[in-house]
Amino acid sequence: MRGAELTCHAPKSRRPGAARAAAIAEQREQLFMLLATLRAASADSLHALHFARPPVAVGSRQAYRTLTALEAAGYLARCALGAKRVIYRLTARAFESYESVRRRASDIARRDPPPALAHYLWLRAALWAALAREGYRVGRGVDAQLALRRFLLERQAKAVAAATGDARATARRVLAHLRSDPDLTPLFRCVCPRCRTAGRLMEAADHCQRCQAPLRQQPARERYRCTRCRLVSDAPIAHRRARRGGACDGLMRLADPLGFDLAWRRGASGDDVVVLFVDHPTVALAEQLRALPLHTLGQPRVPVILRTTDPLSTYNQWEARWEAQGERHRQLLRAFSAEGDARLFPYATTAEVVDVRPDLQIRLIAAKKEVT
Repeated sequence: MRGAELTCHAPKSRRPGAARAAAIAEQREQLFMLLATLRAASADSLHALHFARPPVAVGSRQAYRTLTALEAAGYLARCALGAKRVIYRLTARAFESYESVRRRASDIARRDPPPALAHYLWLRAALWAALAREGYRVGRGVDAQLALRRFLLERQAKAVAAATGDARATARRVLAHLRSDPDLTPLFRCVCPRCRTAGRLMEAADHCQRCQAPLRQQPARERYRCTRCRLVSDAPIAHRRARRGGACDGLMRLADPLGFDLAWRRGASGDDVVVLFVDHPTVALAEQLRALPLHTLGQPRVPVILRTTDPLSTYNQWEARWEAQGERHRQLLRAFSAEGDARLFPYATTAEVVDVRPDLQIRLIAAKKEVT
């Protein structure tokens, strides 16, 4: 496994059946959007996250045939990770097919991932798929942001109700902070239900200036960020640079409200959420941890699933234990342990480490033999 090479097979642009594959590709914008978000994923993951869900709802065999046809038509490229794992990524032709896909994917997504990153992408998509099979929705969009906000506010409101004295005052301050946290607050506009007039972005108001009807706050379904001046908006608008003035020629890229993956589903007692943390091999661990919603002392504890991409860590599938752990892996575990890491926030006070499919790891030992 450690010596495995990543081999990418560029698809032929013209093969028999390409016209049929192109027709299929026109109906697969959501598949392309999913791949633009994940950057790459295995066929099994794509089946769980796209093909098995309505309105597509087809079996794994049909999903594989569709992926093969899209590859033959030049919309997908296939990358082999060792002997047994394969991931698919979008090609330039797929990006040219839909404006929405071009706005979603970054420039780096248009290139073959290096081996270490390719394994990370496989693991992240596989973890998304495992949660999807358990009935969760997974992502970083507005719905995920709203689910996390409800989860934290509902539980903190219960903590306020149960506390007394100074503890209650502290719990109220935490609740107020969570309510105003910009990372938990979706972009919104106040919209008049009578005349449909929309106010300015993130500007609260009570009544419509045109017809005096009460206004409603309407969350934006999309979030865009300029690649040059970093302006954030709910639409890909033409705009001016904030500091220097003049028209900005930056591209408005579709961006996620959350900087981390979240799985959520509605349960009998409210929203059930879990943060999915897969350690990115090229980003500093401390920088990744800062993006998590776990930095307010006294807040409700959030369930977190941890996954390492440490090249020196190997999981023994049959004995259900780690055969070896690299230093990066140990750093991740220390960050969420009761002892913690003096250089980092005490994440054990705001996170609850849980596990789903502990055998879902990059490097496994099965029957005394390492597999990829």
